[in-house]
Amino acid sequence: MQAVYAAAASLSMEAKRGRVVHDSPSQLPLSKLLAEGDLVLLLTPGVAPNPANISMDPFEPLGRAMAAHHPWIRHVPYLPRNGITDTHIVHINLAKLVVFVISGPPRHGQMSQVVLAEMSRSHCEHRPHIIVACCDIRELGPLETSFTTVIQLPSYSPIELETAANLLFQEPERSPTATTGPVVRNLITAPKSWFVDNWDENRDEAAVYGLWCQCFPAPFRLHRFLLRSLLRRDGYAMHYIVRDPGTLEVLGFCATYTTYVDSGGERLIGSMAALVVRPSYRQRGVGLSLHLHALRQLAKTRGVCRLQLGSTFPRIFTGLPSGSPSEDWFKRRGWRMDGRGGPGTGQEACDWLLKFDDWPAMNLVPNGLVFRQCDISEFGRVLGVVERESRRKDNVGFQTLEAPLRTIFRGPG
Repeated sequence: MQAVYAAAASLSMEAKRGRVVHDSPSQLPLSKLLAEGDLVLLLTPGVAPNPANISMDPFEPLGRAMAAHHPWIRHVPYLPRNGITDTHIVHINLAKLVVFVISGPPRHGQMSQVVLAEMSRSHCEHRPHIIVACCDIRELGPLETSFTTVIQLPSYSPIELETAANLLFQEPERSPTATTGPVVRNLITAPKSWFVDNWDENRDEAAVYGLWCQCFPAPFRLHRFLLRSLLRRDGYAMHYIVRDPGTLEVLGFCATYTTYVDSGGERLIGSMAALVVRPSYRQRGVGLSLHLHALRQLAKTRGVCRLQLGSTFPRIFTGLPSGSPSEDWFKRRGWRMDGRGGPGTGQEACDWLLKFDDWPAMNLVPNGLVFRQCDISEFGRVLGVVERESRRKDNVGFQTLEAPLRTIFRGPG
């Protein structure tokens, strides 16, 4: 028991000083990776300025301190609400390496900075990508499973930021080898990072169907043929699985889709339609590995301008089922669920399905309107209505219909 208390005390002290949490493979000090003229990109979040100096970016001291070690520093802020933009990607492509700063867990209405860090790393390709977290990293989830080099600071005060620059560029001081007491790292079992593979229909359909039936309550279970037809959407779907490396049993599954925002055929919504993990393997990093990999792949897809939890088409889930026990898990990863900020913030949605033969008011259609099947020649006009409403409400993607529209209301004009 004393060993556990000692471990907790050590963790508390470590959170109060700047330190290198993880560096594998060894990338520090950065001076060994950089030559004269190599550009270092410093990406920092937009945060409220210090009242004592409102004219200065709070992370400017970090850029200055890094420049004292290596003059070729390019400091570019990012806004959590806007994400990683094309401008950031241009800077990433010009840099030798990237230092990405996280100020803390997501605040109300913000996207997780960890997710944004994943997006920036996906564009780095072979370039080193270093995380500087200005908070207790336990609030952010298992960063060590996603990033090779992580530095933790207790805050982003100027003094702490100067410490970060020294940790980035100077050789670490060697501490005497401990001969007694437990190793703190050995007392902590963090979720591991799992290899994520692409879903293969021929190989994985049966296993994923079994996982679906095991994980979802009866109202959300589907016939195998229906699930197959929903997942099979060539060119617009990419699904992923995690397997047990020993038994090859499917432990988790993630379904993602891309859907056009409008009829322009250029802008896409990337949607995470379903994320399921075998109950006996939850809290072990399977879901996190799938979540990060799926978002990374969607962010890399050309034309994707918006990420969405839940699908627009095919309509599997429009979001998390009401009262889902997983809501807090997704909130911690930056998904907004309060429903107060308009479309895409967790507003309640539902579908009402009614057979046309059971339509209760067939004889009560307003004067001048008829209710009948849509002709093929009217598709363009009907889809125009759909697109205008989608654009006006900004809550669904535009999708070309592949089957005849059953019926429409139509006026004399």
